[in-house]
Amino acid sequence: MMTEVQIANRALDEVGKAPISTMSDTSPNGKLVRRHFDSVIRTIVADPDFWEFDLVLALSPNTSYNSDNNVYDYEYDIPANNGIKNVWDENEDSITKYDLQTNKLYCNINPISIKYVKYNVTAFPEYIGNAMVFALAAAMAKKGEGGTSRTELMNLYKVWDTKARKISKNQRRPRQYAIDEPYSFLEVRGGNRRRSDFPPATFGPS
Repeated sequence: MMTEVQIANRALDEVGKAPISTMSDTSPNGKLVRRHFDSVIRTIVADPDFWEFDLVLALSPNTSYNSDNNVYDYEYDIPANNGIKNVWDENEDSITKYDLQTNKLYCNINPISIKYVKYNVTAFPEYIGNAMVFALAAAMAKKGEGGTSRTELMNLYKVWDTKARKISKNQRRPRQYAIDEPYSFLEVRGGNRRRSDFPPATFGPS
């Protein structure tokens, strides 16, 4: 795993600047890193293709919520400082009609599950961290500074990003879904989930 400081210092090295000791470093280089770090890294962390930062949470509605004169029947508390990626009902069908307001989610389904990403990640798989280095370096680069141009840094980012996505896809953990009986399982890496999505008698006890 790579830390924030490791990513920052490798990016600083790419643009010919001295390293920092902590992310709260008060030097000009520390200030430069902080100007760009959150926006660059958060964008990559929130990418739907990177499952490594995803969290799934089952939610029950707030009992104190009064749905009278409201558009939606249910109110849910959601984690702070996060990005919602998916909202599902109890059958794991996607819910597309909902409203987000700060740390609340409103919809007409109960119960629900959400897939979300916490933006305040502080440790990153190395294969993704390598791509982050060049994205951050490109954001910090100025004409005439460092030995590598911003365009070259972005090209290097694209190379490492492609590698990261390939590794991430290959390492994605399959989810198991019970079919008919608890001891019959189907591993699904993406796409279809429900029994109705498959031909009759394909799964289940013989």
